[in-house]
Amino acid sequence: MRKKYKNPPLIETLCEFYFAPETSQDFDGIINLLYEKIQTSFPKKYRLQLQASQINIDNSGAPEITEQLLPLVRFQSDTEPVLIQVGQNLLTVNHLKPYTSWEGFLPSVEMGFNIYREVVKPKTIHRIGCHADCCVPMCYVDSHARETQRD
Repeated sequence: MRKKYKNPPLIETLCEFYFAPETSQDFDGIINLLYEKIQTSFPKKYRLQLQASQINIDNSGAPEITEQLLPLVRFQSDTEPVLIQVGQNLLTVNHLKPYTSWEGFLPSVEMGFNIYREVVKPKTIHRIGCHADCCVPMCYVDSHARETQRD
């Protein structure tokens, strides 16, 4: 049985999928097709920019830093703390507070991935990452340490 917290420390969890670059993608066309399929569940659409930085080290050991702004679109629900973000060769599904469980989040991840795959038809996944961000107040850490010492 899982422990339920009165004030759960998890503030966000996300799954991100990085796909192999495709040479001929119409980003705006992809966004429009995705929005047609998810607008009932995710009616809010925001155009953002993602700052990407890359550091390459040449043979002499000198770093070369390149930065660019990439388009990113966020689709957000009116009622649920779930959002889907799409960039060039990128899909991210986020769950904000209150996070209930992986079992509650997984259907959103599957839905986002399946619709992205149907619309974009990516050939290769480069990387998949899932992670969680926590905010643990120091009073919680102190109180948990005291409880652990008693056990």
